[in-house]
Amino acid sequence: MRMLTTLFLFTCIAAQAQDSTAKKLRFSLEGMIGVSFGNSLTAINVGGPHLKLKVGEQWSVGICALPSLFIHEGKPEPKLGLGFRVDYRRFVFLVPGYYLSNQSRWLWSYGIGYKFH
Repeated sequence: MRMLTTLFLFTCIAAQAQDSTAKKLRFSLEGMIGVSFGNSLTAINVGGPHLKLKVGEQWSVGICALPSLFIHEGKPEPKLGLGFRVDYRRFVFLVPGYYLSNQSRWLWSYGIGYKFH
């Protein structure tokens, strides 16, 4: 039994070693960067989690969460935007909203982004 276990482990390690040498290491940039503008606000957005529905070969629509550098009335701060997106090829049309807790209201903006693949 001990010899059978040793043989099994050796076979697994040898098979794994063969797979790892056959794979090539690839580095690439993936994600989205965009900018959106609204009433007295500018936001630099990066791609966050989203749910998309593919409408065609090149179109998709969805909802998203956008980590952003939010600049409101000249004061920059990190903020999470929630909103909608429409993707066409590598371009993204954004409609993120940002909640201002001190004023208990939402600020909406509109923007465009570019997807990296």
